[in-house]
Amino acid sequence: MKKTTFLCVWAMLFPLIGSYAQENKALQVATRSGSGSNKDYRIEIDEIMLGDRNNGDTDRKGKSFTFAGWFNLSSYFNYSSAQSGSVVLGHRAQGHCNYNGSAILAVNGTGTLWLKTGADHNVNKTITGATVELNEWVYLALQYDNAAQALKVFKDGRLVHTENLDKQLVLFNDEPTIFAAGDAGYAGLVDELHYFNKAISEEEMRQAYEGDVRSIGGLTGLWDFNKLPDDESPCFDNQISGSSYAEVQAVYMTNTNGTVSSDGGVTGTTIWLESTAVLADGRAIAGPEPAEGRSVTIKHIGAAAANIMTSSQSRTSIYSYTIKVDGTPAAYTEKEAPGMSAIMNEIRSATLNTPVPKGAKLTVEVEISSTYASFYQLLDLTANGEDILDTRTYTVGEDDVEIEINVNQPAKLQVTIPAGVGYTLTRPSGETVDASYVKVGETICLTITSLPDGKEIDKVTTDGIVMGHIKQEEKPISENYYEFKVRYSTTYLDVTLKNKPCAVSLSVQGNNKGTLTAAVQDGDPVASGETVDYGTSLVLTAEPAEGYELKDLTVDGQSVKDRMSDNTYTFTVTGDHNIVATFDLIDALQTAAADDLRIVYAAGQLRIEGMPAGAQAAVYSLTGAQVKVSAENVIDLSAQPAGCYLVKVSGKQVNKTLKFIKK
Repeated sequence: MKKTTFLCVWAMLFPLIGSYAQENKALQVATRSGSGSNKDYRIEIDEIMLGDRNNGDTDRKGKSFTFAGWFNLSSYFNYSSAQSGSVVLGHRAQGHCNYNGSAILAVNGTGTLWLKTGADHNVNKTITGATVELNEWVYLALQYDNAAQALKVFKDGRLVHTENLDKQLVLFNDEPTIFAAGDAGYAGLVDELHYFNKAISEEEMRQAYEGDVRSIGGLTGLWDFNKLPDDESPCFDNQISGSSYAEVQAVYMTNTNGTVSSDGGVTGTTIWLESTAVLADGRAIAGPEPAEGRSVTIKHIGAAAANIMTSSQSRTSIYSYTIKVDGTPAAYTEKEAPGMSAIMNEIRSATLNTPVPKGAKLTVEVEISSTYASFYQLLDLTANGEDILDTRTYTVGEDDVEIEINVNQPAKLQVTIPAGVGYTLTRPSGETVDASYVKVGETICLTITSLPDGKEIDKVTTDGIVMGHIKQEEKPISENYYEFKVRYSTTYLDVTLKNKPCAVSLSVQGNNKGTLTAAVQDGDPVASGETVDYGTSLVLTAEPAEGYELKDLTVDGQSVKDRMSDNTYTFTVTGDHNIVATFDLIDALQTAAADDLRIVYAAGQLRIEGMPAGAQAAVYSLTGAQVKVSAENVIDLSAQPAGCYLVKVSGKQVNKTLKFIKK
């Protein structure tokens, strides 16, 4: 059967987002008193953000990080050395305030960013084209990516430099060691500082720059400098309360002595003290739409999302919709896609013409035209990801609203499952699935609840592909539970069974004085420990050795000896079976008969009944040695050892040989 899929293209929507300036403060980092001053200022953050020093799983070495923040330089610091400048961010020993550290990002005397590392990396790289203007806010980030063994520099959410170290970043071992911001030579404002315990992606960096930093995974530190602590100390709390390092503060510090180095930095500083913090007006922050309204956009998804090739199959001809705000229909404007999509007149989305206030109730009404009513149905209706298919209503909150309307043809499951198999089809929510009404793209759960005796699952396939196959996304969740997606208007689900393998164990008791074998009826032999299919007819053969007899044959502890014929027993395998044959010496009293001649051995005496007059009896061992000869019908064999013997009776009227065993 041909499977048809409807391809629908989603629009790139740009919500109507306003911006406004909200209250925000920044920390004023003081300037040096002069280029030769031995006093400097900076913001310090405990290195514990990176890890500890116990050489275990939490050791700081080999850990990726991203350290970022907003900076507004009031002046460039320019000393005689080309390395002089304003240190923006870095990891360094606390006892120095110069241009050396594990890794530091700085702005040189002409406003260009440069990167420097200490230890044995010897990186000293000017980042051409990446400049910082005075008295303008800029978002700068220094990142170490341990997987790539590289340092990266970002400016305003954009990657401007990658330095491949080709080995792990070497961290200074001085105690204490810190992360620092607004360090040597820096003068100006510092706003939010962000610390991530990973190397965030370029997309996440753009997200942080645009202000949505709290939703980025790995954010363990945020210091906003919006207000002084109650005790007016310069110790600013971490605003990420759920962080493992929520107690780590950003502290504004100054050194009180030191030696000016040749590059204008200060070395040999031994005393760092908390400094008086001064807050200034911060940067304006783009925020959500003012309280008077939220924008509402509508997406059309599914096969009926757009005008497809002809107007007879257009979205507008298949269904119409109305958006009401507190019961009143609202005007909206349809948006067309650009380029080829516009040529095909694909209507991609719509936007209400006016924003709606918080608390307003949106009502979505969808009407499918009578022409298509038997083919198309409203399958999904969501507002900001919330399912409103049943209620058709949504109450506006703090965020802009995105409504998705999915009108499509319902798909169906073609289920082929053998008789006797118990199963359920549900959605992940537990709702029972009607196989004749499912949606393309949704997840279906198959649970096998029971199987016929002796059967197990051979394979489960969707659309001919075995679950767990390399080309199949779906995999069995457990032995009897599977999840798969509906991919086509008709999706095929097939379950096949196979016979359950059963193990056969064979053993002999009685000093191995006999053999026990098994074979498939009219088939191959089966060795002990091998498996056969459930329902197989198995033939058991128990052969005693010479002088021994089969005492018992048991299957799973139950005797079947009285059901044997010619040392064999045939039964049907219904599970794992343990089969035991027991052999023992033949009892002392033995009899043998041929026609009207009969011998009986008991208590050491061999008696020949029916021996005619004039006949003679000769007793032989199995090796052929003659033991005794007698014309009497009673022969004393009490002195002979136990074993198997032959007696030959011969005369004019008889010539017979019989076997008996003396125990």
